[in-house]
Amino acid sequence: MKFFKILFLLPFIWFSMAVEAENAMVDPDCIKSEQECQRIANAKELIRQRCIADPEWCKERRDRKRQTVEGRKKLNQQCKVYPEQCDDLTRTFRKQQNQLRKENRKRLKQEQEQWCKDNQSACEQWEIETKEIRKKCNELRSQLIDKFSDRPRKTW
Repeated sequence: MKFFKILFLLPFIWFSMAVEAENAMVDPDCIKSEQECQRIANAKELIRQRCIADPEWCKERRDRKRQTVEGRKKLNQQCKVYPEQCDDLTRTFRKQQNQLRKENRKRLKQEQEQWCKDNQSACEQWEIETKEIRKKCNELRSQLIDKFSDRPRKTW
């Protein structure tokens, strides 16, 4: 039940963290543009705050990153030992990563469906609000297209 509470409250927590993270401390060694450094700092601050709010998510994230880094390290070692097989090894590694992403998307979709079954009113409200946001986004996009009508775009 705690998981579903967190899942329900996550958008609210995430939004409040996003507001707080707008002026995160920039890495003094960042050599990219000021805006890019600020964007990176804000993203890191969001992750830090989410880790505070949900340590289990943070642990899973670290485990996934560790697994990816170890896999890439293993791939590099194999490529050094068997340079003629490096292309095949890289292709296999990428297929495995894509399969993991697919499984994670599938698991997330199942968790979201379960959340909707368990919290029907909240789910309906979520659907209504996301539909409104998409509608506003489409209206704004349409205004931009009208404003910059000479900008090339797809014709099909």
